[in-house]
Amino acid sequence: MKTSERVQQIRNSEEHVRRRWFWGLSFGFGIIMILIWAAYIQVALPKTKNALAVEQKTETAQQVEPGEGFFSVLGKGFGEISKKAEDGWKVIGGKSSLYFSEIKNLIEKERSVDLKPETDLKFAPAVIDEIPPAELPNTAN
Repeated sequence: MKTSERVQQIRNSEEHVRRRWFWGLSFGFGIIMILIWAAYIQVALPKTKNALAVEQKTETAQQVEPGEGFFSVLGKGFGEISKKAEDGWKVIGGKSSLYFSEIKNLIEKERSVDLKPETDLKFAPAVIDEIPPAELPNTAN
């Protein structure tokens, strides 16, 4: 069956069949686009020279010692998270205090406007002669 015949058959079918085709094709094309995007990212972003060495180091650093219980591992995790959070709050606090100090300086900055009379202007409108009214030619004839 040709593609055009199949499309016409789907057009002429019932509503639930058309919806099923719509969602199926949408899902299929979505998956295809995600695969194309992932392939593009793999090609566009090259691996670093020491990517494998870094991956191995991180895996060995996070190994759990035998005999450790659930709560000790959970406690270590919370400890690491709190260290990262503390560092993050320091960075956020430093940046926000910098922003607020800049805003404070802008607010406290004294502003003044000097108004000069019109005679000090380096430009002035030119005097235009008045144009006398003229009669239009009679186009009704």
